[in-house]
Parts: sequence; C-alpha cells; structure tokens
Amino acid sequence: MLLTQRGNEVRITEEVVKAAAWNWDSKVMALLLTQRGNEVKITEEVVKAAAWNLDSKVMALLLTQRGNEVKITEEVVKAAAWSRNGKEVMALLLISAAVRLRLLKRYLKRQFPTGMQAMS
Repeated sequence: MLLTQRGNEVRITEEVVKAAAWNWDSKVMALLLTQRGNEVKITEEVVKAAAWNLDSKVMALLLTQRGNEVKITEEVVKAAAWSRNGKEVMALLLISAAVRLRLLKRYLKRQFPTGMQAMS
C-alpha cells in the first residue's frame, strides 16, 4: 500500500479519506487513522461513503475512533438506507445517536439539576 511505502509523500485530502471509506476492507481506513489520523478530517462526504460501504466495519471504526466528528445528517441516513448493508449501518448509527443522547441528558442534569427533573 502506498501509505506504508511512501506515507510522507501522500497528501491526505478528503478524496483520499473518501476512498478509504469506500474501500471494502476496513483495514485501509484503520491504517489511515493509525498512521495519519491527525490529518484525517471526517466530513459528511466521508461518512456518506462509509454508509454506502458493503463492509459496515468501516462505519463502526469511524464511530468508535472518531465518533465525536461523525455527524449523522439526513444525507448520511439516506446513504445508509440505500446501502446493501443498510440494516447494519443504520443499527450502528442508531446506537451512536442513543449514546450521544444519554451523554447529553447526563450533562444537562448536572448543569441544570432542577430544570431537568421533568426529563427523568
């Protein structure tokens, strides 16, 4: 792979990250995140490419390693819905959204204990 042989010469653009997200082998994205993670930007286009991927492991990897950067937009949901692996990707997105909501609820309860009693 080009990254392992000439990694310093490869510029990490959105197109490179999208190509890794499209790749059926999640090891490509894992290698990119491990070796050049500070240069990898998780854009909506990257997340859509991961949602379309036949290997849901790519989306799982993004959510696990860079979940705070993965924005679950309407376009991402549409891409997941049309994917051949849509059920698995949608499940990952829903789990991620549920975790985020739980964390937000905990934060809000700590910040506004009296105002959040109605949410319990």
